[in-house]
Formats: sequence, structure tokens, C-alpha cells
Amino acid sequence: MKNLITRLSNIGLTKNEAKVYYFLLKSVPICGNDLSKKLKMDRTLVYQILNQLIEKKIVTYHIDFKNTRIYSITNIKNLYIPLKEKEMELDLLIPELDKLKNKDQSIKQEIIIFQGIMGIKKYLDEIIFEKEIFMIGGLIKSNIINYNIFEKIISEHKNLLSNIRGKIILSESISEIKKCISDKKFSFDLKNFQLKKINNLNNLNTTVIFKDRIATHILTENPIIIFIKSKKLAKEYKEYFLELWDRAENVSM
Repeated sequence: MKNLITRLSNIGLTKNEAKVYYFLLKSVPICGNDLSKKLKMDRTLVYQILNQLIEKKIVTYHIDFKNTRIYSITNIKNLYIPLKEKEMELDLLIPELDKLKNKDQSIKQEIIIFQGIMGIKKYLDEIIFEKEIFMIGGLIKSNIINYNIFEKIISEHKNLLSNIRGKIILSESISEIKKCISDKKFSFDLKNFQLKKINNLNNLNTTVIFKDRIATHILTENPIIIFIKSKKLAKEYKEYFLELWDRAENVSM
């Protein structure tokens, strides 16, 4: 009983409305006075609730030979009616609210921090449908650590990851890169990427820029990934990346 009353409350009925509706659902048609006694609720309150349920078209009544209102539920599917009416009202309200929305809110940035398996999964979910990404940092160490710990997740995304293209600025040697590829411990297909190299980059993190997002991996045995969503910041990061790209050393595989 309590579970059903809670679920009725979850679809928009008040707790008392749910109690009255639930009782009427299980009982024979009944007058308001008897309903009040059965539920041990104030008589005036019961009539108020019955009128609310009638307005919602989920309860009805007829007049008996004593000129007394006898209450019962309508078709159970009428529970959809209040929800559909709210949905229609919301359809009208959203365009009005959108006009009032402060357009400057679009420049605000959102920062989310994930750790461990959740972070890797979120990261992969974010980039698997991207056509182009820009990556800089300790790429080899990132892939070895992430692949060893999260091999299953990476393998599930392998086909989609192989479609990603872009530019990567590395700090590792060519021999290190080739070994990682030969060991098949790489998230991406490097054939799809242009590669360049800058010595003495920080190998403890990798930054990826895509769309209006920036993802920074802090490489530990339990990696942390920081997501920043900001069109302005992503644009500035990409411009900085391209400046480094012009100065970086070409890498041929």
C-alpha cells in the first residue's frame, strides 16, 4: 500500500490525494462521509481532496436516491490526463522562459572532476563521436596506465575510437611510441593522426581539446580526469595548441 501511494505521489498527486485515490480504487462506490470515517481523515479535508481529484478527471460521482454524492474512480488511464496537461503547459512555457534566459550564461564554464574507472568511461563517452581532437602531453604513459587498468572499457570503444582524427604533440621518443603500438596498448589509431614532438613536456598529464571541451588527465595509478566545458576556454586552448604545433618537430612513423 505505502509503495503504491508513494508511486502515485511521484506522478503528481499529493500524499492525501494518493491515499484517497488508492482507497477508492479498492473499494465500492462510497459517500464522502463514509470515506472520511474509513480513512480517519477530517470530513472537510476529504471533500476538498475529492473535488481536487474530480478536477483532475480521475474521480467522479453520481447522486443516489438519498440525494447523496457517491464517489468512485474514473478510467485508470485518466491518470495520464494531468500529466499530459502539464506537458502541454510546459511546451508553451519553455519558449517564453527561453526568451527571458540571460544569453550571457552561455559563456559560463562547467568543471567536472572524475576519478578512476568513471573518469575513463566518461572521457571515452565524450570523445568517441568526435571527428577531430587535439592532444598534447605524456601520451605513451597515459595509454599504458589507462590501458592496463581499463582495458575492457577501451576495447568496447575500440571501433569508434579508431575513427577519430586530429593532431597530437608528443614528448616521448619514436621508439617508445612504436613499442606502445606494437604491444597494442593504444586507445587511438595513430595512422589517423598528424604527430609532432616537443622535448621536455610534462609527462604526468595529457590534455585533449575537442568541441567546447577540455579534458586533462592527471596520470596516477588511479587517474583523475578534469573536464572543463567552455567555448571561450576551448577556443583559447586550441589557439595555444596550434601555436605550439607550428613550433614543434615533425614526427614520421
